[in-house]
Amino acid sequence: MKEPFAPPELTDDMVATLEEFLPGGSLADGNGEALNAAISTALTHMEQRLAIRSRKSQSPEQFEALSAARRAVQGGELAWQLYQAGLSTK
Repeated sequence: MKEPFAPPELTDDMVATLEEFLPGGSLADGNGEALNAAISTALTHMEQRLAIRSRKSQSPEQFEALSAARRAVQGGELAWQLYQAGLSTK
């Protein structure tokens, strides 16, 4: 039985792309702005896709799963913002 909402799997391509932003990668920069932008953009796109999907008709189980996923993404965005704020105070 397939879950009503399953998160996307982390593929090798996704990992390889992010590695390019790490120090020594082809997209790395001195301040980490490229990585910051990539992570922020990915979180924003996830939240947008979940918001669109939650507007469609769904079962109570799907609603709960989507709500949990949106809260998790929002938590990730907040955690990333706090991490970035901590870096800027150093």
